Amino acid sequence: MIATFFKKHFKRDYVGLLFVLPGLIFFCVFRFWPMIQALYVSLHEWNLLTAPKFIGLQNYAQLFSNTDLKESLIATFKYVIGSTIPLWVLALAVAILFNREIVFRQGLLAAYFLPLIMSVAIVAVIFKLLYHPQGLLNVFLWYRFGFTLNWLTDKTIAPLALIIMALWKNLGYYTLLYLAGLEGIPIELIEAAKIDGASPWRTFVSITLPLLRPTVVLVMVMSLISSFQAFTEQYIMTEGGPGNATRVLTLLIYQNAFQYLRMGWASTMAILLFVIILLLTVIQMRLLKTDIY
Repeated sequence: MIATFFKKHFKRDYVGLLFVLPGLIFFCVFRFWPMIQALYVSLHEWNLLTAPKFIGLQNYAQLFSNTDLKESLIATFKYVIGSTIPLWVLALAVAILFNREIVFRQGLLAAYFLPLIMSVAIVAVIFKLLYHPQGLLNVFLWYRFGFTLNWLTDKTIAPLALIIMALWKNLGYYTLLYLAGLEGIPIELIEAAKIDGASPWRTFVSITLPLLRPTVVLVMVMSLISSFQAFTEQYIMTEGGPGNATRVLTLLIYQNAFQYLRMGWASTMAILLFVIILLLTVIQMRLLKTDIY
């Protein structure tokens, strides 16, 4: 009887699990297990050369007093705010522009999406050349306005230079996400609003934006996570300088782990980064009261 029941329900209940099992194993090995290991290492003092020494919560006690961490958090939040909030607005504006019949629409969409195909390392190298004291940007500024800027060596300008690069690279991707959301809105609702005499702004606020809310949340969550995890551009273009002005948290974690060999402290900061991203994601979804899934 048990064998009969097993044969009857096996395909329905277990075949699907067998298909997803390879992916599930992959995520457990390369996602969840490293997170558990990071939590374990954060409770130890470990220089990678000797055996880990258990120190309990001492690393976590440093989170409230470490100067380098405070400076890095400030640099991180500056970068995140500068590379996400303008992106949300710009990407939505460009998506609205493309959500209508315009000349060379498909070609322009491809041009906007092209930067995403390029790796972050390549984009960082290109912008590093553009920002060079004798680079193209300074040549243009000198001949057009009579001055140049220290793009990557000025504490005030360097964070802005990285933000500009991030906006340029990510604009096309989030524009396409918004555009997909806009094209999913029934055209009948927009036409009905026009017939009722609603202005374009009122139509956008009352119809388009509420129906676009799941896409908005998706864009906000994805862009925030991506910005908090930014590392390559800072590492290649500035190495955290000048004066730690662009040393974001991911770069500080890398430096402590593999340059200073303070793996326990680096793991503690990695856990902090995970908690920050998790809390901000939950807050965003609660405030907008939607589910991106």
